[in-house]
Parts: sequence; C-alpha cells; structure tokens
Amino acid sequence: MAPFPTSPAVITDAWLTEALIASGVLSGGEVVGHGVEPVGEHGAAAQTVRVRLSFDVSVPGLPDTVIAKFASPHVSWRALAAESGMYRREVLFYDGLALRCGDVVPACHFARFDRPSGAFALLLEDMAPARVGSLASPSVGDVESALNAIAAVHARFWDHASRIRWLFSENRPGVATARQAMIEQALPQFLENDPGFAASATVRLARRLAASFQSASVLLSADPATLVHGDFHLQNVFLPTERGGRLAVFDWQTAAKAAGPVDVARLLGTSLTPDQRREYERRLLERYWRRLRSLGVEEYGFDGCWRDYLAGFVLSAFSNVLTGARMDLGQRADFEAASGIDVAAFFGRTDAAIEDHQVEQLL
Repeated sequence: MAPFPTSPAVITDAWLTEALIASGVLSGGEVVGHGVEPVGEHGAAAQTVRVRLSFDVSVPGLPDTVIAKFASPHVSWRALAAESGMYRREVLFYDGLALRCGDVVPACHFARFDRPSGAFALLLEDMAPARVGSLASPSVGDVESALNAIAAVHARFWDHASRIRWLFSENRPGVATARQAMIEQALPQFLENDPGFAASATVRLARRLAASFQSASVLLSADPATLVHGDFHLQNVFLPTERGGRLAVFDWQTAAKAAGPVDVARLLGTSLTPDQRREYERRLLERYWRRLRSLGVEEYGFDGCWRDYLAGFVLSAFSNVLTGARMDLGQRADFEAASGIDVAAFFGRTDAAIEDHQVEQLL
C-alpha cells in the first residue's frame, strides 16, 4: 500500500498538513478542512483536482488552494504509464529538477511514486488565475510566450542532461527495439480508431518506424541534448491573465533527454493550425534560437536547430499513433471536452507538418 493518498477520495487533512509543513509553506498550524473539485484542463493521462484548504491559523501567504494529481482511473492509461514510466518520471522531475527550472514550472509541495502499485501523488502550486493555453483557438502570441518559457528550461540544462541518470533517452540500450515493437503493435489499433489517416504522412512514417526504429533512434539522439518536456503543447502551458498569474509549463510526465527543438516541433505541430504554422514557423524557430543564445547557448547554429526541429516530428508521429491507439471513446470525449478540439484534428495538425517537410525522408 502506498504511504500517501492515491486518489482524491482519500486525501486527508493530516496528509495535507504534513506535506505543506515539509515543503515550508505551513508552520505552526494545520489544515482543518478541505474540499475537492475536478480540474479538466490538466489532461487525460492522470487524475487532477483542485483542493480548497481551511487552516486553523490566519497567516498571510497561506494558499487558499493547491493542485493534487494522481494516477488515472482508466486501466489503459495506467498500462501506458507503467510501460513508459511517465508517472515515475514526473515525480522525479518535481522532486529533483523543478527547482532548477525556476518559476517557469509550478512549485511542488509533495512528490511520491510507489513502484509496486504504480501509484503516485503530486501536490502542486495552484497557478490560478493564470489560464491554460488553448488548442481550439490557437494564438501565435501564446506560442511565442510558451517558446520563451521552454527555452529558459532548455538553456539551464543545455549539454548537462546526460548527468541526470533517470532521464529517458533514445540512445539507451534496447530503446529502439522497444519503440519499434510498441508502434508495430499500436498501428493497427490507431488505424481502426482513426481510419481517416490510412493514407496519411503520419502512417507512412509510422510504418517505417514499425519496420525499423534504429535510424529514428540515431536521429533523435543527436547532441547537444537538454532536458525536454516531451509533450509540449499549449494545453500544458499556463499564461498570465488580466487578473494575474504567470507563465509556467506543467505536465512533465514525458520529461526526457533530447534536442531542445523536439519540444518546439511538438508545440508548433499541435498548437497552431497548419496555415498558421506555415506562415510563422521559421520566424518562431528563429525566435526560440535567439532566446537560447541570449541565455548563453552560443555554439548551436540555426541549421542544426532546424534539423533538430524536423527530427522532432518523428517523435510527434510516434506519440500520436500510440496515444490514438490507446484512447478509448471515453478518453477521447474527455480530451475533446477539455481541449475543445477533436482528436483527429489534433493529430491532423502534426500530420500536415510531417507532409509539408517530408519528414519520412529523414530516416
């Protein structure tokens, strides 16, 4: 049994008190009541709630709310999490790397993972009144803000990510073989769930990956490497509003070691319409590259940045096929309700980029 709550229903005042004291938020008092409400915009791969707090003391600076995150109640998501290690990765990120990222990630009050059960718990800063970026109404300005945030993370870990032993990397022994088996198994189910992609660039690329992932592994293992988010789109970004809040990146379940522009490809390929991306992508990538240089990353030319950006669409295709294969009707409905965009349209944006850039030819 995990020594912490594993779902919103079993959160206790005592656990909240202990976590907030240990993180330095609370001293000389305790939580004497709490309420829980769902937070839909935090994604489908986990169960996330807002916890409203009541204390027995009145001290300036105590939070009215925090965010609690647990494993998904859906068996298919938990299976994917166990296979990919994504719950463990997010806990390790918040436990060891988040502070080094500065204020572009939410503060963490508690982070634990139970290996035998696969359960985890995170207690995070509530970023309200910041808003979550929109996939349904893409904004080039929001994408620019997101690029500024992720470039700051990339610059902090530039060429140092190899020192973080737990970070997933494509060049680890056995990864290419495992990836190949995963996409080979997922592709028929993806086509059954999304038959409109049968003749798509995504499926052509996926068939190549299912035949051999080795060339993709080499492509995605290029140096210099840094800490990447791995699923960086606008719905994983908080943005300030007129009421306040700050820019921050969340949902670090797919944190990995890779080239920074892998995140840029995921962002531009999912969070802009194809027409927006075609018009702005080079300008946005140049902005990202210049931001890296301003933060001290000087020995990285734009040609290399563009190459790594295109390689990022290989990883996006892999991610989309696996996700599309795993999502049942209920999970698709949850995603579409939270994002305001249907799953096929979401995948279609990346597919257009793969087609436009003939990404298959990189392999």
